[in-house]
Amino acid sequence: MTVNSEWKWSDPATMSNVVVKPVQAVAVYTTSGDDLVIRQAGLSGDPDSLVIVPRLYARNLLKGIQDQLEDDVSTYHAYPSEGVVLNASPDSSARMTPSQRRMERFQKGGLP
Repeated sequence: MTVNSEWKWSDPATMSNVVVKPVQAVAVYTTSGDDLVIRQAGLSGDPDSLVIVPRLYARNLLKGIQDQLEDDVSTYHAYPSEGVVLNASPDSSARMTPSQRRMERFQKGGLP
């Protein structure tokens, strides 16, 4: 395939080259009542999806997200339903916190 080839997003051969699938827009804002809102645009006219968290629990939400990301650094599934794995090589850094990984890189002579 060349740059000037006719590109068809619906062509199965073309779809095999897609590495980032469309993601609906996500917005984060607070309400006048001081709740945190995470809003994702609906698909094709469907209603938006909303997660409303009282501000009191916003840090708990952030901590939960950070914990999930730190616990799952050894394997990133881009599209789990399709079985596409971007990185499945577990190593010692997979069990480290981000600050521990920075320290290890620094000790090996890399940038923190």
